[in-house]
Amino acid sequence: MAGRCRKRWRALTSASASRIENLFSIVVGLQQGIRRHLSESLSNLANVLRGRKQLRLRLRAFFGRAHTAWVLGLLPFAIFGTLYLLAPDYVKPLFDSEVGHLILGLCW
Repeated sequence: MAGRCRKRWRALTSASASRIENLFSIVVGLQQGIRRHLSESLSNLANVLRGRKQLRLRLRAFFGRAHTAWVLGLLPFAIFGTLYLLAPDYVKPLFDSEVGHLILGLCW
């Protein structure tokens, strides 16, 4: 599995590098065609690439938080299910008594 991950990482980074090379060649070609300053064109390209990287990092952080929220949201149900399987007598009063029904109703 680690070998497949390495191959995918190499493919992703090489594809990313080839995209940057393509963008670079486009910028240089446009610069020659419109007679603009190369430094200004490269600065704009750097800003675009920097913005893309920041967006990618923000998306990764956003989805990481979403994953954490799912885990934290499901954790009480997982603990309840585990308790029910391991010690059903401990959880049984929630289903058998009036107070247990009230507690379950408030939790729902």
